[in-house]
Amino acid sequence: GSTDATPQEAINHVHENAAAAIKTMLEDEVSLLLVDYDVDAEDRVSELILLRAPDLEKGEELIVKFNARNRMGGGFRRQDIGKARIERVDSEYAYAEITEGRGEITEAIHEDPYRVIVLPGGDG
Repeated sequence: GSTDATPQEAINHVHENAAAAIKTMLEDEVSLLLVDYDVDAEDRVSELILLRAPDLEKGEELIVKFNARNRMGGGFRRQDIGKARIERVDSEYAYAEITEGRGEITEAIHEDPYRVIVLPGGDG
């Protein structure tokens, strides 16, 4: 944003900061792929099964959100509905235990599992 920078300095600045900006955008906006889930004896979701991304690790906290339909029609609004923690990983999947919002997550999955969003970083 400086008017003292040459065009080349401005290009260099953008180039140097692009990777961090893209990483932040992906972490904030791109959901991990929910492929299945397990339920407990009361038929409430107890575990999320996610397609394993290379950087997912055991113990990692996740935030769970849901794209709820706007009541006034048209579009969705993203709501925080719970948290989970990765308890184990294998070569294909990460298995995350629900730590908060089990009822809300169960309701959201039953409404439409494709609108459930799971993001790394439980601090949301």
